[in-house]
This record gives sequence, structure tokens and C-alpha cells, in this order.
Amino acid sequence: MKAGRTIGLAECDVTDVEGRLIARAMSTRMTLRGEPSEGR
Repeated sequence: MKAGRTIGLAECDVTDVEGRLIARAMSTRMTLRGEPSEGR
């Protein structure tokens, strides 16, 4: 949904066949670069 250089946001809506919302998920993520990301 939105992405910056380090932080991203994702959303997902699940609807039934009639278009009614039955579930929603939201997630954030952080991208590590350089030394902090080594070994991950």
C-alpha cells in the first residue's frame, strides 16, 4: 500500500462473494541495510 525507503505498510481485505468484508490484515515492515542487516 505504501512504501518508503525503510518502512513499508501493506493491507489486505478479504470479502465474500457478495462483497462484504470478512477479514482485514495489516502489516508493517522494516528494511535493514548495511551492517545491521548482516546475518539476518
